[in-house]
Order: sequence, then structure tokens, then C-alpha cells
Amino acid sequence: MEEAFIYSSKKAIYGQIIEWLKLHDGNLPKYVKYPQYTVYKNGKMVTVPKMPKSERIENNLYQRWHLSKEKEILDEYVGRPIEEVPKMYRKKIAKLREFGLGIEKENEPSAEERAIIRGKLKIEEMYAEIIEWLNNHNEIMPRKFIRNGKRLQLEIFTKEREYEDDLCRRWNTSKLREIVNKYSEVEIENIPEEYREKIAKLREYGLGLSGTKNSEENEPTIYEQLLEWLETHNGKMPSGQVRKNGILLSISEMSKEEIKQVRLYSAWRRSDERKILHEYVGIPIEEVPEEYREKIATLRKYNLDANAEKYKVTVWQELMEWLENHNGKMPRDSIMSEDRKRLSISEMTEEEKYEKKLCRRWYNSKEGNILSQYMGKSLEEVPEQYREKVSTLRKHIEVSEKNYAEEKMKECVGKQVGKNRDTRKELADIIKIVEGKSIENPPKEEI
Repeated sequence: MEEAFIYSSKKAIYGQIIEWLKLHDGNLPKYVKYPQYTVYKNGKMVTVPKMPKSERIENNLYQRWHLSKEKEILDEYVGRPIEEVPKMYRKKIAKLREFGLGIEKENEPSAEERAIIRGKLKIEEMYAEIIEWLNNHNEIMPRKFIRNGKRLQLEIFTKEREYEDDLCRRWNTSKLREIVNKYSEVEIENIPEEYREKIAKLREYGLGLSGTKNSEENEPTIYEQLLEWLETHNGKMPSGQVRKNGILLSISEMSKEEIKQVRLYSAWRRSDERKILHEYVGIPIEEVPEEYREKIATLRKYNLDANAEKYKVTVWQELMEWLENHNGKMPRDSIMSEDRKRLSISEMTEEEKYEKKLCRRWYNSKEGNILSQYMGKSLEEVPEQYREKVSTLRKHIEVSEKNYAEEKMKECVGKQVGKNRDTRKELADIIKIVEGKSIENPPKEEI
């Protein structure tokens, strides 16, 4: 029956759904979730789905149906007389109801209630899966497999690594992780009852804690464990990854000592002490609040604040430095070659890579989003806390525009200005920018 269905993205979704329902005993298509992996072939990024063609077709049909206007109308008029349905959809809804769709049934949960039930099931499934993983992998969380900033090629993934990578991705985007983080600073007895047992169990594995406390009061804190590690390893920090012959090891391939340092590194990254260390980097120890002073002084002995120094440089400071060194020209996201072709990352110089990265960081930053809202407004309209920065940014942009205008002027003068009306108009506009004069119409006489 499944093979008889012919899918086409060009056909209207309603007709395709009716055909599907006839061939599948009135059952709607279902969505089957399969992991997808990004690989590089001939220098191009390719997403490879690991699913049969028939299931890809069913997934596509499912997604199109759930975005369709027919489904929206069907859900809106559930249980209501057909006469109340808009006339243009009446025949379609009547046909769909023949398959038992859009009919209100006794004791059937509403769409909102079904969504809540599905959300709870997803939480239960993720909880069971992550607990099973932690029990089988020495309480180490699943990780993504990345090498030199890129995912490992698909062909060198083992089945265990494929699953670990997929579980890591699903955990990071799960509702359960969001709930665990939300209540990380809340005492267990104050957590809602429906989540209390799960969060208590996950805290035994070090999840949902600030990073300073451990599951048992008599155990040393993460700070104490780190100091012990530094003392016994000549001040060298624990590693978050273990490699042999250039290959990143999975948890099952690590020794007990290697697992210990990976767990310690992960806990340190989440710890309060690390956050405090970064917050007060570069500040004299006398100015550090007294409750943190002793710990910060001890950590500084091991030079742990050296790497944290880069975190004190904000994206605004980097942007200002860039503008001063590039005549007010903003960093570019797209870098073009001399023949006007867009360069790939691998073709860029280190400076061009930095320029692209800085551009994205600025436009994605909270500060960048706020300042862009006031770029077209007078300074009086800008809130006082942003006024100075907006003014500074505008001055750099004005310098850049004038430099650009002067370059274009030189270029225009080299053309046959007297014979080219478009060139005369372009030159007049450029003069307006450079001199700040209002030249509404280009001069008719030759320049």
C-alpha cells in the first residue's frame, strides 16, 4: 500500500492527504525523527539524513499538512456544524470528516491538553535516556565530536559516537535541560513536585547545580578538588578532552584517571569560583570583595586568570579598535575576492576570518542590537546610557562615508563626465556627501 503512494511537492497538499488517507485506512502520516549528520564532500557541506526514502516522503507530507490552511480550518471548527465552516473550505472539511478527522469525540483531550501530554512524555523519555547514559558511562555527560572546529567526518564515526553526538544535541535543546537549569539555584524542597524527584536524581550526577556543591556534604567542593589536582599536576589544568594519535577518545575508551580529569574540567567550567575569577580579572586583589579574596588570590597563584583576560575585552571595545584601524569602515560578513567572488572560510586570511567573526559577534550582541535601534534617530531621542556610544559610532561611520565618497569622486573624474548623464548625477550626489551641501539637481553644464 505504501509503495502505491506517489508523493509530489508540486501538488496541492489537500489532494495528497486525501490520497494518503485512502491508502492508509484513514491514518494521517506520522513524523519519524532520525539523526542527521553534516559532512563535507568536495569542499561542500552536505546534510545526510539516515532514513529510508519512504519515511522521508512521509515526513515531508506530515510537515506540509501541519502547515496547511486546511488543517488550520479543520482544527478551528472541530465539533461545529459544517454550515459554520467557511464556504470555500466546506467540501474539503466534509471530506476529511469522512475519515474521522475534525470530529469531536467524548472524553478526548483538547489540542492544548494533547500538547501538554506530549511535552510531559518528551521529558520522561529524555530523563530515562540521560540517566541510562550516565549510569553506563561513569557519570560523564554525552559530548559532541568536533575536530578543528568541524564535526568529524561521518565515515569515522562509530555507532557509539553517532549516538553520543545525537544525544548531546537532543539534551542541549530539551525541555528537561531547560527545567534543570531554571531551578539550579532553588532548594530541592522548593521545586515544583512534578519535577522534584527528577531534579534531585540529576543533581546526584552533578547536573542542575551551581557547580560549587557536590551531591554529598562530606565530599570536597569543586574548588577544593581543583586545587588538589593543580598541586599534584604541577599547576596544569585538567583537560576536557582526551586524544590518542590525534583521535578524540569516547568515554568507554578512557582510563579512570582520564575520566576523572574530564569530569573535573566540566565541573570547573560550571563552578561559581570560575565565574568570580573571570569577573574580577585584572582588578587588584585589595578591591576584590572580602568573601572572594582568598580564593581569587589562591587561583591567581596558578595563573588561572591569564586566559580569562580575553573575556574582559568586550565586543564594543574590539569594534572600536577595528574602526580606528580601518578608517571607520565596519567589519564585513561577506569577504569578496578581486574578481568579485565570495570567499569561503578556507580561502580567507586570518585577518579576514577575524573580520567576519567580529561582524557576526557585533550584530548578534545585545549592545549591537540596542544601538542599531537608534541609528536613524537624533541624539536627543537616544536614552542617555547609550548616547555616547551612538555618537561615537556615528562619527566613525561619517569618516568611512567621506573616505568612500572621495574615492568615488576620483573614480568619476577619470570618466568622460561631460558625456555621461548618470556619471554627472553620481558626482553631484558625492559632492553633496563630502561638502554637506544640498544639491537637489545635478548641473546641466559640463563639469
